[in-house]
Amino acid sequence: MVTDHTSFKIKREALFALSVQVAGYAPLLGFLRRSAHERNSYEFYGPLVDLARKFLGDETDVVLSSEWDSSPFARYSDLHIDDLQVVFVGLPVTEAANPLVIPLAGHELGHVLWSKLRSEADALDSGIESVLKKPRSADRDKVLAGARAKADKHPYLTIRKAIKDNLVSAKKDGLKKISPDAPEIGAILDTVINQVEEVFSDIVGLRLFGASYLYAFHYLVCPGISRNYNHNYPATTHRYQVMIKTLEMLGGIGKLALPEGTDWWHEIDPPTPAQMSDEFYGKSVIDSIHELLVNQVITWFGERCLPLPTDFDAAKLKTRLALGAPINAREGENLARIILAGWMARNDSAVFPAGHGLHLRREVVINELILKSIELLEIEGLYQQERSSCC
Repeated sequence: MVTDHTSFKIKREALFALSVQVAGYAPLLGFLRRSAHERNSYEFYGPLVDLARKFLGDETDVVLSSEWDSSPFARYSDLHIDDLQVVFVGLPVTEAANPLVIPLAGHELGHVLWSKLRSEADALDSGIESVLKKPRSADRDKVLAGARAKADKHPYLTIRKAIKDNLVSAKKDGLKKISPDAPEIGAILDTVINQVEEVFSDIVGLRLFGASYLYAFHYLVCPGISRNYNHNYPATTHRYQVMIKTLEMLGGIGKLALPEGTDWWHEIDPPTPAQMSDEFYGKSVIDSIHELLVNQVITWFGERCLPLPTDFDAAKLKTRLALGAPINAREGENLARIILAGWMARNDSAVFPAGHGLHLRREVVINELILKSIELLEIEGLYQQERSSCC
C-alpha cells in the first residue's frame, strides 16, 4: 500500500505500473465505444453471437465493432462479464454495411478456438511437468498416466506433435533434413505453427460458412496482399489450394462456381530464397497434416448442430433474392445459408441484369436484402424461443 511515508522511488514505480495497466485497457475501451456506433450493422449481431456460442460454448459473448483495420481480427480477452468469456471481433469500417464479409469472422473465431486449445495444452504440459517432479509412487504413476492419456487425445497437442514429426523429416532441394536437436528448429517450428494456425482458422471459417468464406476471402483479403512477404502466413496460392481441398472434404463445394480467374491468388512479388525455405517447411507440413486438421475441426464441431451450407441449399434461397424479396426465415434456417445465397446472387449476372431497374444499385440492394433476411431470422428465433417457453 502506498502511503505518505512511502519513498518517492516506490511511488514512481507504482504509478508507472498503474499507467501500463491503464494503457493496456485503452484499446479495449476504444473498441467498446466504437461497437456502439450507428454505422455498425446490428442486424447480424444476434445471429453471430448465437453462432459463436454454438461453436465455442454458451459461456461465450461477442463484442462486434467496425474498425479502421483493413482486415478482420479477433481478440480473445481475459475479461469476464457475468461469467461470460468475451470475444472481440473487429470488421473493417469500410464494410460495415456489407453482411457478405461476415464469413471472415469465422476465421477469427478459428483463432479464438486455437488460443483456447493452446491454453488448455499449456495447462496439461504444466500439470504433467509438476507431477514428474513428485517422488515416484503408485499414486503418482497413476496420475501421470491419466494426464498423459488426456494429453494424447488433446487436439492442439496432437497437431503440435504432427507438426514436429513432419518438420524433422522434411526434405527439399537445397534444404537439409532438420534434426530435432538443431539450433534452428525452435525458430522454424514457431513459424510453421503460425502458418498452421492460419490454415486451421481457414478450415474453421469454411466449416462454419462453406464456400461463402472463399468468396469473402477473395473479396476482402486478396486485394490487400502486401508486397512485403510475411513468413507467418502461408503463401496465398497455397492457402487457396488448401481451402479448395477442404471444401471438397467437407462436401460443401458441389457445383458452386469458383471465383473467376486465379491471378489474384498469386503473391505479387516472389519471395527470396531465404523466405522460400520458411514457406517450404510450412507448405510441406501443412500438406502432410491437412487431413488431420480438417478431422480435428470436424471432431470439435461434433454435436454442435451447425450444418454445412451447401450450394444446393443456397441456390433455392437465391431465387427469392432475385425477385427482390428477403429470404423467409424458416427457409433460410441459419446465418451461413443466407450469406451463401447472397454471394451466389451477387456473382450471378442474371440477378438484376443490365436493363433491370435495380441494376445500378444491385450490390447495395443485395446487401439490404441479406440484412433484412438476417433480421427476419433473428425475429423467428426469438419467436420460437418465446413459443417454446410458453408451452
